[in-house]
Amino acid sequence: MKILYIEDDHKLAKLVCLLLESHGYDVDHCARAQHGLDMFCLGLTTWNAVIVDLDLPDGSGRLLISEMAAKRPGLPIIVHSGLSGPRFGLDNRFELFSSGVSAFVWKPSGGQPLLDVLKEVTRTPPTPSPLSAK
Repeated sequence: MKILYIEDDHKLAKLVCLLLESHGYDVDHCARAQHGLDMFCLGLTTWNAVIVDLDLPDGSGRLLISEMAAKRPGLPIIVHSGLSGPRFGLDNRFELFSSGVSAFVWKPSGGQPLLDVLKEVTRTPPTPSPLSAK
């Protein structure tokens, strides 16, 4: 299962990529919104899901999500962001769900919530890698 992961925090991205790969996912990572959109458009049917940070240095994750959802309706898109709490109310969540978001996982949350949400929105469990059996 192929995942496109768009996150500008390189340390976090490395950890999340290792986590997902150890659970059988094939992950491509981008640190910039434009690079993520370019990769997405080049392999439009390649991705089984996208994980996006909302606060990217070169653009809004919200705009990126809208563009991806318009190009491929129904694609599972997970927001993985630290923008939670009072700063991120129900109106913001409703707007993102309306634009194509499937689920939210708030940072910091540890790896298991992200794995659980990814499994839920794709409804296809990945094949465990030999690393995850150890």
